[in-house]
Amino acid sequence: MSADDVISDDVTPDDVDILTPNQLGATLRAVRIAAGLTQADAAALCGVSGPFLSGLERGKSTVRLGLVLKVCRALGVRLRLEVPGPPAAPNARRVRRPSPRRATSSRRGRSASRDPSS
Repeated sequence: MSADDVISDDVTPDDVDILTPNQLGATLRAVRIAAGLTQADAAALCGVSGPFLSGLERGKSTVRLGLVLKVCRALGVRLRLEVPGPPAAPNARRVRRPSPRRATSSRRGRSASRDPSS
């Protein structure tokens, strides 16, 4: 059984900004209920334990991101990240690379451009 077999057309996709574990849990709970699934059925469909799904729906913070993503996939919830472009940095610090003449040998602290035979 897959999410496509369970989730009806009545569940409409919406863009939801998720900023906290509570918001993610509430969203997943709403999707599950709209699909007519009990927590036990949804947990079985998602391949996670009932207590894990219950905690997730309550907004319990978890480091089990793999399982969170598994639940989202199984319920047909697509997560999308908006990655910002490079920030405008008017006061950005310029990183200087050492010039070949100033480079020093890591063994003796001597200039790398010097000829060792002189």
